[in-house]
Amino acid sequence: MIRMKNDPILCFVSIVVGLTIGVMSAWAQAIPAAKITGEVIVELSDGDLVHPAFSPDGTMIAYSRVVVRNKMELCEVVVRNLPNGKPRVLLTAERSRRYAAYAAFVVSFDWISNRRLTAWIVDGDVDSTGVTFDVRTGRIVKSQYSGLGDIESLVDPALRSHIARMSAIDPKLPKEVIESALQRGNGAFMAGPDKIVFKHEYSKYPDDIQIADLTNKRFEVILTIPSGPPPFPHLLGGFPFGNDIYFAVTADSAARLYRYDGESSREIWKAPVTETAGAPAMSIVAKSDSRVIFAVEPLQTTSRLASNLFAVDANGIRRIELPPDTIETVIRGDRIAICYRDGGVRKIVVRKFEVK
Repeated sequence: MIRMKNDPILCFVSIVVGLTIGVMSAWAQAIPAAKITGEVIVELSDGDLVHPAFSPDGTMIAYSRVVVRNKMELCEVVVRNLPNGKPRVLLTAERSRRYAAYAAFVVSFDWISNRRLTAWIVDGDVDSTGVTFDVRTGRIVKSQYSGLGDIESLVDPALRSHIARMSAIDPKLPKEVIESALQRGNGAFMAGPDKIVFKHEYSKYPDDIQIADLTNKRFEVILTIPSGPPPFPHLLGGFPFGNDIYFAVTADSAARLYRYDGESSREIWKAPVTETAGAPAMSIVAKSDSRVIFAVEPLQTTSRLASNLFAVDANGIRRIELPPDTIETVIRGDRIAICYRDGGVRKIVVRKFEVK
């Protein structure tokens, strides 16, 4: 699945891992590895399953079952209590047809609360719908259609209120240039209460990674990226941790992870991006005051996959090893759900999240 640059919904695509083991050892050997050692809680194998998502309290898991009928891809939305609850289908494949143009498939889930779950369903073309369920009753309580819309509506809600403050730093900078940089899927993120890391996604503007310091009203370049022919550089995302800022970009046909220490940005990991891979992105899987777990997805798809899941804590950064056939991961508290390929279908295993 290819994510369009300005699509407001496909930026929610779950974590997809895809690096060859040989390339990983050659390109990422500087980062120490850690293994998941926790026990298996439950294995789910009732169909072709994707996009596991834990409820806020971790007692339930939602996922989508892919169903193909008459050559059309449809979806089911399923929820089950952990560890041994029976699956409850909130949306059947037939009912998912109403959200289809050429297909209907879930790209992500948002748990609003332990009782409310939103499934983002793409129509196989350019539009999508957020369908919100009452998990207890199975009723649909809200449907939110999302077309291409105007530019400002695509801006990440967490950043939208800062458009005017960024404009005040340089009044000559057109508003649409700022809005484009802050759109969902373009990687901009808050690096503190008054700082935004971003990259211009507008023709004729530099590709450098910058920080907008809203308090001191200045822009600061933290990574210079020379302009060149396609594929163009892209900011994948990032986060602050302690005194550092971690961020990832694609440049020169590679995804690169950097650590900015307040003075300079140092490359600490890279992996190749191929033309056949989906659009890369950086996703935060779990975050607390003491640890951030994140992934860079998707990169190179091969028959053998390796981990690109990382953990940052007081001891530094580690790469978390996953089974070679892993496709997606999600973490909630002390539990991890791993979606993996088993022959021609995808399955999900839930484990205790213990790492050594």
